[in-house]
Amino acid sequence: MKTRPPSSKSGGFSLLEAIIALALLLILFTVVTQVLGTSLRNQTHLTLQADVQTRLKRAMALITEDLRNSSFGLLGSEPYPSGPQSISMVSMAGTAVYPVVQLSSPQSNDFPNQDNFTVIGSPNWSCSASSPCLLTLLSPASSEATLLPVDNAGPTGNGELAVHSGYANTLCYSSQMFVFRSQAVGYEYIPSAQVLLRTVGFSPTSSNTTVAAFGVSGFQISYIDANGVAHSQPPSTQQPYALARLAITLTMREQGAFGTTVTRQLTGFVEMSQQQKNSLGQATFVPAQASSGSKGSCQ
Repeated sequence: MKTRPPSSKSGGFSLLEAIIALALLLILFTVVTQVLGTSLRNQTHLTLQADVQTRLKRAMALITEDLRNSSFGLLGSEPYPSGPQSISMVSMAGTAVYPVVQLSSPQSNDFPNQDNFTVIGSPNWSCSASSPCLLTLLSPASSEATLLPVDNAGPTGNGELAVHSGYANTLCYSSQMFVFRSQAVGYEYIPSAQVLLRTVGFSPTSSNTTVAAFGVSGFQISYIDANGVAHSQPPSTQQPYALARLAITLTMREQGAFGTTVTRQLTGFVEMSQQQKNSLGQATFVPAQASSGSKGSCQ
């Protein structure tokens, strides 16, 4: 009786089969890893896009709201000079306005060189050196205005005396001149730090300045006249025109994980209302000058 010789095959995998199976597993692992990596990068990019877009809209809403709240559309020169990459606006802190009186002759040069003025009325001003009042001195006759930090105010025989130590009245006196309590808000773009600063007050300090937006790669302001022509500077005595609207362009750039970079840009427009287009809206803000300054001849 013949017997069959034992088979050379065992119940396990051969070396070749094991190598093929391992190669297939490595290929599958590589494909899954690539799919998961792509999905994670896409999700990170979408999250970064949403974050940048949200910050962009929030910053633009803050800027445009401040501009719409400005009194008569008055653009100031404090805390920052209004220009292509910075802007300041003035709003009324209250509703009262007070006529300013001239104690000497109208042709006198004393008024623009003084660090005080007198108003008719009894304003409720609580001013001090540590907490000065901001007052806008406005002359409809010359269509000029200036913002003054008043550190002392008290009644006199002729009315209320407002003292703004360190600064001169700047403007020549006119019979229609008046003053009102104000609040100044300004924005300035710092390219080196890629931040947009917001200051509430006459001059920037650590206590009144905050970061309105970070990751800012561009900030541009255009001053558009009634004919649709864009200017880099607001109206002035050297460049007079009727300001119709403002265009603010804000650009943000953020770099995330996996080398992803998101850049977004948003432009907001602020229309000058009919109230802002009146004679007060055409007033040009003159920067406050030191008390030792001289306005020159006043006619």
